[in-house]
Amino acid sequence: MLEVIGDTPLGGRDVLDVSCGRGSVAVILQAHFKPRSYLGIDLSEEAVAFCQAHHRREGFEFCAGDAQALPAGEQCFDVVINIEASHNYPDIGAFYRELGRTLRPGGRFLYADLMAPEVFDRHVEHLRDMGFTLLRGVDITSNVLRSCRETAERRLRAYSDPEERAYMAHFLAVPGSQTYRAMEQGLVSYRLYTFLTDRQ
Repeated sequence: MLEVIGDTPLGGRDVLDVSCGRGSVAVILQAHFKPRSYLGIDLSEEAVAFCQAHHRREGFEFCAGDAQALPAGEQCFDVVINIEASHNYPDIGAFYRELGRTLRPGGRFLYADLMAPEVFDRHVEHLRDMGFTLLRGVDITSNVLRSCRETAERRLRAYSDPEERAYMAHFLAVPGSQTYRAMEQGLVSYRLYTFLTDRQ
């Protein structure tokens, strides 16, 4: 997460975390940054309830909502964060349009995901056509593969149910899993992006 943030200033900024899950981004922001406000949105009401119970802090809020129709007003945020989620959206174009709607002029979009390289390239062009400037794009697939080799098997031990283990092996990219092999073969890549909205 710190690598995704990079040199983007977050102190005193209004931050939206789309598909916040169980609040890992909120934990990092609470520990290392001082945003003026933070809103975490997730489609899962269970995840939102977890965040509301475990990440209470002044200025930090969580609510259920769809990334393709964000429950937020026009130009409310200086920074939008989206980590490892957009590849699951049925209409990623709708999500990008919501970015354009909710970000203030000069706002930043911090983005990390796992997709086929050609899909990433199409999405980058789409965002450029919408008026976003690419400030940074980094392929960290080799780093992710190394991390998977060092930690995925240990993390998988937390799951005892065979069906759950099989699913999580894929999710955690355990060496030998379909996800791990796809990264290893270059069929998918893990990339970090920072975009700036030029819209006035």
